[in-house]
Amino acid sequence: MLVGYISDEYFVAVSNVSIEATCNSCSELYVTHSSASGAIELPIALGSYTFTLSSEGFSPKRSTYDISTGELINFRLLSNKLYGYVSPRWSISGTEAKVLVSSKSPYSLELWHYGAKKTLVRRLGFDTHPLGATLQTTPDGDYLSTSLNWDDPNLVTAPEKSGLYFVHIKNLSGEEIVVPWIVSPIKPKTKIAVLTSSSTWSAYNNFGGRSNYVLPTGLPSKPLLSRRLDLPRYSDLNAGAEHETWDDSNYPNLTFERPEPANTVGLNESLTHPISTRDANGLASAEWRLLGWMENQGFDYDLYPDVQLHFDEVYLAAYAVLVINCHPEYWSKKMYELVKNWVHNKGGRLIYLGGNGITCEVDYPASTCMTVKNGDYAQFFVDGKFRCFCEIPCNDQFKSRFTTTVEPEAHLLGISYDRDGLMTAAPYKVVDETHWIFESTGLKNGDLFGIESLHTRCPGGASGHEIDKIQSSSPANIHLLAKGTNPENSGAEMSIYETPSGGAVFAVGSINYPSSLPVDKPLSEVTRNVFLRFLK
Repeated sequence: MLVGYISDEYFVAVSNVSIEATCNSCSELYVTHSSASGAIELPIALGSYTFTLSSEGFSPKRSTYDISTGELINFRLLSNKLYGYVSPRWSISGTEAKVLVSSKSPYSLELWHYGAKKTLVRRLGFDTHPLGATLQTTPDGDYLSTSLNWDDPNLVTAPEKSGLYFVHIKNLSGEEIVVPWIVSPIKPKTKIAVLTSSSTWSAYNNFGGRSNYVLPTGLPSKPLLSRRLDLPRYSDLNAGAEHETWDDSNYPNLTFERPEPANTVGLNESLTHPISTRDANGLASAEWRLLGWMENQGFDYDLYPDVQLHFDEVYLAAYAVLVINCHPEYWSKKMYELVKNWVHNKGGRLIYLGGNGITCEVDYPASTCMTVKNGDYAQFFVDGKFRCFCEIPCNDQFKSRFTTTVEPEAHLLGISYDRDGLMTAAPYKVVDETHWIFESTGLKNGDLFGIESLHTRCPGGASGHEIDKIQSSSPANIHLLAKGTNPENSGAEMSIYETPSGGAVFAVGSINYPSSLPVDKPLSEVTRNVFLRFLK
């Protein structure tokens, strides 16, 4: 009979796994191997069995199941690569966190602060296990709605200084990884609060087999033979890019408590080095470029994960300026309303140094997970074409997922995401040289700035990757300052607007922007002018 399937941490089938099934009531032993699709066939009767699984390159495991319901078992194996994460992913200064590691050999840990420079905070020592006891396992089935249940943590106390930290992990097999950790202050210490785009990090993390872009509606009944062959984003040529599986009204939770292999920074990568991996161009590595630039410019900041804003742990009233960075795509309705009220009614000043911001609502059932409210993406298309590119007049209702569940995000940001210009990059061109943001820069109308960039996925300038523009839903007093020179007039629109309460929003509309700050002098000067004015 078909008992189930075996897959790895990315839900790809694992073949030729050695399997022993021991009957718990009669002690009979059955031996087999998994097939090419990961299938397990055994001539067993109904009853309780302990399954022992072993395969080269994976951590062995045992699982006990009652074979009586006819329900297929999704066995999951963890490859013996070096993995790790910090739990919780963010901590308040002075509190304790756990560094959880799976390694095929003994490993060491170091804590580093990432600011203007990478600075070693302290060595955390070695693991405390005998040889061969440092490999973890994963639960069976879809474990992304819960947690990995890893044990034997390495304990670390959050430093006094708020900021972006990474735990460097090295093992005796020659593997090296870095693991992000956000430390927020016990109470506000500066005039500037910076939010990391932590929810975006999780939305793009497909460790465990799914993310908001890979199998977002849940794992199928049998594993993939290969991601290239079986993921709909590759196999369905009529599917309208990668979002064809946003076709449901409900989406399963995504836990924050798991490794993030793509959210990395090269060990030898400095603030002014090009970003070293593809996904890192929109994750913590790119956000670090802003934080390092701020430190070099003398702007002190308190760093928070975006999730803390939702749980009322960011005291906006204590800050003059809030900065959102790089790719803040996923926000809750509560977060949006808190910041909108602070800007529009309390005189708060928002600096939006990113692109594709607040385009989808999320919920946080707990501080350890999120639920994405994509809805059915088909509503954005007519006859296979994006509604805003069709002959149908573009209603702002169809500009973003956030608009369909809350309201147009341009009501707060001043601008919103526009697919035109996607995956291109170029410098900005000055539109209004008389505005104070260009004071002492020497820039005139038509001049280019943001030419230099560390962004390696979409090289070419500070306006790029994913781009925002002024919309019909933007505030009536929105002021265009500069525009990206991307092809066919598709560039990001740098803008500003003010509120009657004394609040203001400066927005650049580009994921690429922070990656230019450390290396493009005119762009740096423009951004510095904004910080100085908003802090007055």
